[in-house]
Amino acid sequence: MGLAKKISNEDGYVYCLVGDGEIEEGQFYEALMTMNKFKLSNVILFIDKNNLQIDGRVEDIKSHRDLKKKIESFGLYTQEIDGHNFNEIEKAVANAKESNLPSCIIANTIKGKGISFMENQVAWHGKSLNDDEFKQAMEELEET
Repeated sequence: MGLAKKISNEDGYVYCLVGDGEIEEGQFYEALMTMNKFKLSNVILFIDKNNLQIDGRVEDIKSHRDLKKKIESFGLYTQEIDGHNFNEIEKAVANAKESNLPSCIIANTIKGKGISFMENQVAWHGKSLNDDEFKQAMEELEET
C-alpha cells in the first residue's frame, strides 16, 4: 500500500500493526527490505512487543535478542516506546513523519494490562471471555 501511494503520488501514511510473535516469519523481513529498497517513508510500522505469542513466551520460542538493532539494520528509523503511554505514541508517530526513512515503532506492552486474571497470561492469546469474565474485566478496567 505504501508503494502504491508512492507510485500514485498520493499523500498520507500507511500504518501497519504486527505482534512480536508474528515477526518470526520470513515474509516480515522481506517486507522490511522492500520498505527500505523503495524508501517508503510513508509507512509506519508498529510492533506490539508484549513478549508473548500463541505458543508461549517469545524468548522461549525464537528470541529476537536486540529487536531495535535488528530492525535498524534493515534501514528503518526505529523508536522504542511504552505502548501504554499515549503521549509517547503520539510523539513517536510525529517523529516518524519527520523522518525520510520507513519507520518502526516498537511498543512495549503488557498483554491484558489492567485485568488481573489476564495480565501476561499466554492462555489469553486466542481465547474469548465468558460472560462472568467479561463483567469482571470491565469492572477492573473502569477502576483504572
